[in-house]
Amino acid sequence: MKVPYGGLVASKPVFGTNQIDEAHGHQLPHWGSLLFQTPEFAFLGHRFFDQVKLYDNVILGKADSCTEFYERGAAWKFLQSAMAWKTASANSDRLYSRAEVMDFVTFDFETFYDLWYASTPGFLNPPTNIMSGGEIDQRKAVFAGAARFGPVQLTDAGIHCHDFFSGYWLSALHVAHRIGFLDALRAASPKVKSVVDWLLACHRNRMIGRINDGYLINAYQGTDYLTSYWTEAEIRAAGGDVSKLHQNMAQVAAARPAPSWDTYKNGNETGIRDGQAMDQLLAGPALLKDMGMTGADIDKAVAAAEQRFQQKLAEETAKGPTVAGSDWFKYHQATNNRPVRP
Repeated sequence: MKVPYGGLVASKPVFGTNQIDEAHGHQLPHWGSLLFQTPEFAFLGHRFFDQVKLYDNVILGKADSCTEFYERGAAWKFLQSAMAWKTASANSDRLYSRAEVMDFVTFDFETFYDLWYASTPGFLNPPTNIMSGGEIDQRKAVFAGAARFGPVQLTDAGIHCHDFFSGYWLSALHVAHRIGFLDALRAASPKVKSVVDWLLACHRNRMIGRINDGYLINAYQGTDYLTSYWTEAEIRAAGGDVSKLHQNMAQVAAARPAPSWDTYKNGNETGIRDGQAMDQLLAGPALLKDMGMTGADIDKAVAAAEQRFQQKLAEETAKGPTVAGSDWFKYHQATNNRPVRP
């Protein structure tokens, strides 16, 4: 069944839900019913996690793309699979079963492992040069960039991170951890375990690097949620030699610094970095710690992120109730808060 990109009208149901594009698959109706009543009551006649899969029936294991670990649509499919696993029956397939959900995700992650993770070049074996025939090779660039910075994609912004896409993925992984889905995946097969652990390592690398060493990286061309690590010009100037490019967040920040952690420069204009991307960055270290990750680097990042959050909270509170939130927290989402027990 073909689903139109963004839906026609809000009142027109398709496949049991309103038409929603893959990128906004978190906006499914009936989440309240899912959380407070039974799956059978909430989703009479269909299964909620199938809606977004109609666009592309994969999470990571896409045959023609190695970058789903960067995309928000894939994050929603992963999160909805985790929710389906949690709410499914362990011994009945009347609506959907845990075995069915695990089969889908296991096959998908094992496909990703074979296609893009353990391949050469691949995420496990990143290349030392990312140009082929005088042009930048998108897949090689992503493999090499991910080894240094975590989730990345290659576009006209070069090798970059879309900060709130990555934040969505981290939130999805955190939910999956808290409900036991990550442990279930690790037990599914050695390949799936490797992919799960790699995803977590990617997000630890990105989050801790950004908070501790890359907090002054300027936004890309005035877009507060895009962070460019290697520009196309830098890659070409280096002849694609990865060793001649920035190797960590500190080097990127030194090459293109912002005026402060909470602002960015775009030409002669200075913008404020408030928004869901910064919300997620400030919550991210505590999410990692809540997932059981440890280390002095995480403790340092948790403290730094909390100090920055409290700085903004104090600044906005001091403005009084009629003005507070006018410069910061304008887009704050409850999901981008630190856990109750970080």
